[in-house]
This record gives sequence, C-alpha cells and structure tokens, in this order.
Amino acid sequence: LSGRAGTDQFTAIPVSSLQGAIFTLVALAAILGSGLLPWRPWPAELWQRVRPRIAGPAIPLFYFTGFYFLVRMYQAGGGHYPLRIFNYALVALGTACALGAALRAQAVADRSAYFGEVLPMAAGFSLIALGLGTPLGVAAAIATLATAAMLAAVLPLLGDSELSAPVLLGLLVSAGLPPSALFATRLLDLQAGLEANEVMGYLSLGGAAAWIVGVAAAARAVRLPAGSGSERPAGAVAGVGGVVLAVGGVGAGLLQAVIAVPAAAAVVSFPASALTGIPFETAAASGSWPAVAVGGVVALALVATGLAGWRSALPAGEVAPPPALLAPGWARLPERLRAGLASLTLPPELQVTGWARIDAAMARGSVWLWVALLLLLSWLVLGR
Repeated sequence: LSGRAGTDQFTAIPVSSLQGAIFTLVALAAILGSGLLPWRPWPAELWQRVRPRIAGPAIPLFYFTGFYFLVRMYQAGGGHYPLRIFNYALVALGTACALGAALRAQAVADRSAYFGEVLPMAAGFSLIALGLGTPLGVAAAIATLATAAMLAAVLPLLGDSELSAPVLLGLLVSAGLPPSALFATRLLDLQAGLEANEVMGYLSLGGAAAWIVGVAAAARAVRLPAGSGSERPAGAVAGVGGVVLAVGGVGAGLLQAVIAVPAAAAVVSFPASALTGIPFETAAASGSWPAVAVGGVVALALVATGLAGWRSALPAGEVAPPPALLAPGWARLPERLRAGLASLTLPPELQVTGWARIDAAMARGSVWLWVALLLLLSWLVLGR
C-alpha cells in the first residue's frame, strides 16, 4: 500500500491505491493477529494458560492491532472499503465469532474458561459493527472495543476463586446485562446492523442470538468451579467492578462522546444526525432512543431477582457442574482438520526434503537460529 501510494500516512493515501488484493492481505493479517476466528482463538487460550492478572493487561497489547488496521482502511479508502463484499464478509465473520464464543462459553468446565471467552465474544460484536461501514457502526465498534479493554482490566481484579459478590458482579458485567457499559454498546452494535440494510440486519440477528446464549452461559457459570487459574479478589480494588456496573451506561455514553464519535468522524463521512454522542440519548435513523434509560429501568428488578435467586438456589456442599446447554459437534473440528492435514503426504517424486524433520529441528533449535532468520528477513525487506 505504501509503495503504490508513495506514502505511509493513511490520511494522504489516494483512494485508488487501496485495491481489493491489498485490502485482502491487510484483512487476513488483522483477522489472524487479533484472533477473529469462530473457533477458540489465542486470547482465550492465553487467559487460561497464565494468571488472569497477567493475561488481562497482556492481551490488549496485541489484541486490538487488527481492529486498528481495519479502521484505518476506511480512512485509506476514503470512508469505505474497496468492495462492498468485504463489508458483508466481515459482518458474517463477526457473527460467527460471537456465536462461536457464546457456544463455547456455555459448554466450559469452569469459570476461568468462561471468562476467557468474554473478549472473543466482544470482538465478534465489534467486528459486526465495524464491518457495516456506516458512521453509527464504526462509532459503535470503537465504543465496544474500549469497553472490551475495560473488561480486560477489571475482570482479573474481581477474581474467581470462590462464588462471591465480586464474581457475580463480573458475570453480570461480562454477560452484557444492564446497566453495564457492555449492554449499551451491544445495543448500539445491533441497532447499527438493523439500520444498515436488510442483509446486514439479518446477519446482525446472529449477534442477538449470541448475546442470549452468552447470558445463559453466565447463568450456568454461577454453578461451575473456579478453575485452575482462579485468583482471589484484589481486596478493595474489586470495588472498581461495582463502579463499572453502577455507572456503566453513563460511562458508555461518555465513551461514545469523547472517544468513539471523534474517532469515527476521522475515518468515515459523519453527518451530524447520525449520532449525538451525549450520554442519555442516541439519535439514529429510526429516531431518538435513551440508551441509559433502557438499562436503568430493568437494572433494579434484574439485580434484585438475581441476588434473591442466588441465595436460595445454591445448594450446600460440592455439586457436579451443570451440563452444557448445547453440545455442538464442531468442538473438535479444528483438531480433526489438523489431523487430516497432517496425514496428507506428497508423491515420492515431489518430496524434496523432510518437512517434519525441519519443523522438529527448528522447535528444538537454539535461539540463535531465530536471530539469524530475523536478520536475514530484515536484510531482505530493508535491502529492497
């Protein structure tokens, strides 16, 4: 892209330079880098492999890079992608990511694995809104990403070593229930999809289904054990979660006004009537609707009912984890695909060397091998 445009500044790149082949390469890098896949991505794996208080700050360092380039491609393309098919493909992929994360979350064996699926589910909703290509969609996607970053910071502080008020708070916030910020941003994501066009609206309904399954997964996680990577709440710092829950809806409105709307206006054509950005009302094509009020009306009854049901429904002593709500058969599909690919062999006349031996040698090799490869790649790239 820089070679065709003569510059690497997104604001100065000519629209004609962003062709379909270049956008495809950028989109593939963004999808793989941020783990925007229907199966279990690397953020969920990292959340379980290391302590949550390490994974929480570590994941966002690279997790949002893919979204950054997808947003910048709007700026390089003059407010739109090279082909409309790219928007439909990203929205469909976002729906698949959200559904996949929700289905995995409702079938996990412990709460730690459930919390590991929160960020992939939020990424699916962000990709749905970002792929729409509308001002409301881009602004909603940026607000959803900011909320996901907040979740990555807050959830490790709440801990999940035992079922307690902070843990229930984390489950309530992560499920996108009112009046959390995630609830407000998901409403924006789905409304932006319904207002884009008929096809986008139908694809966005898959996000609504993922939201419902995710709420059921959070309810099931109440009865699950803590998991191997569980930690105790961070003392008084766990009160941050209470603040997030109490002012989540208002915070989402401020987030929308201060960050999302200006950022979206920098990359897409942004009419003044598309989104007001004020905390208490969002003006869209279907009219004005109070985002915070929608969550506030339901919040008291929802929290009171949930707390009353929690104290009366939890049995004493150890109980077996509840069964999964759904048992999808695709859970082992990636392993089966990898096994099938590994079983493929080339004809003898095409076998030039033993690729398995090279792979094993590189895995067992010294770090200097990778240093040498890095220097070689740097020379090849910079030398040109």
